[in-house]
Amino acid sequence: MTQVGNDVFRLLSGANNLNFEGFDFHNVQTGFRFGADVRNITIQNMEADNVRWFINDIVSGTNTSASVSGLTVRDVVVDGFSRGVITLRYDSHDVLIERVVGDGTHTGTCCSKRVSIMWSAARSAIATIVDVGLTPVDVTKHEP
Repeated sequence: MTQVGNDVFRLLSGANNLNFEGFDFHNVQTGFRFGADVRNITIQNMEADNVRWFINDIVSGTNTSASVSGLTVRDVVVDGFSRGVITLRYDSHDVLIERVVGDGTHTGTCCSKRVSIMWSAARSAIATIVDVGLTPVDVTKHEP
């Protein structure tokens, strides 16, 4: 994986009830970064290649939480990721991940906490589609 760029979308407080559809991402750090608590976000019909994360929630600025409530991710293909397709922390809940495919080199475990994963797959044996419940300290332990 080559060096990747910046976050494409950084959603902060007030970024609620949004629908993102039909984007392709190439050579970016993060397609969607949740930097504060947000709710009711739909992300669908997308492709990405050579990303660090497709979706990641980690606080921005003075925010103390970046929980996501009511997230739907469907019909997404990520080819080449180094950290994870979707990483959710804090008190994220009511998440539906449907028909998401990831092929990458991230090592870790696929787990869920109040997350529904349907018809999704990791093509590579060491790929992780969803990491849920990690603290920001756990994530930085894995940074190079």
